[in-house]
Amino acid sequence: MASEPTPTVYLPIETLSRELDARLLLASRLLRQRIPVVIGQQWLINQNLANGYPPGWVLLKGLNRIQAGVAIHLSKLGNVVMACDEEALGLSYETFMSQDIFPDTAPYYASVFAQGDFHRKVVMKRTGCRPEQVITVGNARLDLLKPRFRKIYDAEVAEIRERLGEFVLFNTNTGYVHSVWESEEEQERVLIRIGWLDKAKPETYDLYRRIVALDYSNYDLTRTTVRGLATADPSIKIVVRPHPAENTGAWLTEFTDLPNVEVVREGGIAPMLLAARLVLHTGCTTGVEATLLNRPTMSILPDDPKQDQWQWFVANHIVPTAVGAVEAEEKVRAFLAGMLDLESDRQAERHAARDLYFSGLDGDFVFDVKAETILKQIRDHKLLDAQYAWAPKDPQKVLTTMERSEYFRRKMSISLEEITERYRFLLHHARGGRPTRIRQLGDSVFLFENSETV
Repeated sequence: MASEPTPTVYLPIETLSRELDARLLLASRLLRQRIPVVIGQQWLINQNLANGYPPGWVLLKGLNRIQAGVAIHLSKLGNVVMACDEEALGLSYETFMSQDIFPDTAPYYASVFAQGDFHRKVVMKRTGCRPEQVITVGNARLDLLKPRFRKIYDAEVAEIRERLGEFVLFNTNTGYVHSVWESEEEQERVLIRIGWLDKAKPETYDLYRRIVALDYSNYDLTRTTVRGLATADPSIKIVVRPHPAENTGAWLTEFTDLPNVEVVREGGIAPMLLAARLVLHTGCTTGVEATLLNRPTMSILPDDPKQDQWQWFVANHIVPTAVGAVEAEEKVRAFLAGMLDLESDRQAERHAARDLYFSGLDGDFVFDVKAETILKQIRDHKLLDAQYAWAPKDPQKVLTTMERSEYFRRKMSISLEEITERYRFLLHHARGGRPTRIRQLGDSVFLFENSETV
């Protein structure tokens, strides 16, 4: 039998580097209204919501088969389930975007937060959600790129420039070529598990093969462009940054014969984008982030007209582009010489695409809008002003740790000291927090409470 929800908000996280800051800012707004917030690794939070945590409002990071299964299970236990769709941020192709959205799940979501008008239509079509269920707000990750928060990166940017000097940044995006998974078979099993591939639907495998083919083209473009630039002008420092979904080791051995090329993986992406003189990529979401940070950026498209899959990625619609390695090298050299204005490339077209795919880039912060949506739902349940102290309903069943692979540990692990320091740092720039007590509930899981009510 389902329990009634309590005025608690749960913010499970899959990938720390991608999700933590935005979740902490959302928590800061909820804590103003004395709402307890539990933040941490999704695996332990989801397990404990089925074990002994009191039900509440749960914001899931995605809409794929696994996340949808969690939504169904938790909603049956009395939780109010909401979701965003972190996987959609870089996509502009409906079929591709739909693969990360499990169909016909509308009854299990109180709200789904869409990143733009295009995404909203795809979510409604795929899930069956009613218009009022899907709220177009934007992606809170992009709040951290707005002018108010750019200063949080100043120290890291200065350190990067001191360490690397002046450099061109090339963000790779070839996760299917250099997969973190041990084999193609394991990668296929993962895609089946999340609902991306379906053996009963050959078209999903056709789509997969086209994406893999694009990845190999992007791999060749990356190698050829980096080698061409580094060889033609040894004074150009090039930093290659592998995508988190890639095996970094493969890139570490790729350019060892080129002294002006360095492979760097550690640290956050925003400081690297801000420190770079120019950002290059092959349709990577980091191109979107660089553009929003007002950093010069260019995407390199395949010169094979049969490879039109590049159109599936937002970055290729909203940033300047070059076709093929030769044109890319020419444009990079012209830009570095002060002879090319990248921003003038297809400017009107790029700005129209930005408006189609993204909301919340101007005006209110996305985390503020999400907080108000959640608070309204709590208010509608007449729980907003309830005096409530968070406590497990069945402490004996609550887990403090669970087995995780090394891969999942790398994705989301953080100590009490680290998350406390990060929260206070962000709160300083968010301008307006409340005294907060942070308690560790388990491995990389924490309870945030307004200390005025504790």
